[in-house]
Amino acid sequence: MSRIRFTTTLDEELYFSLQNLALKLSQKEKKKIPLNELIEEGMRYVLKKYECELKN
Repeated sequence: MSRIRFTTTLDEELYFSLQNLALKLSQKEKKKIPLNELIEEGMRYVLKKYECELKN
């Protein structure tokens, strides 16, 4: 999967919560979990949610 670069701003509390979650998951899984992967997972969730709502 190719990626594109774009710049955005996030709520500071949300950013630090995600960063903390990535760190905790990395420690649990014993491998680095990039913050971008969590953000992308959240974006995919939002897409699925609203695509389903639009179909109904």
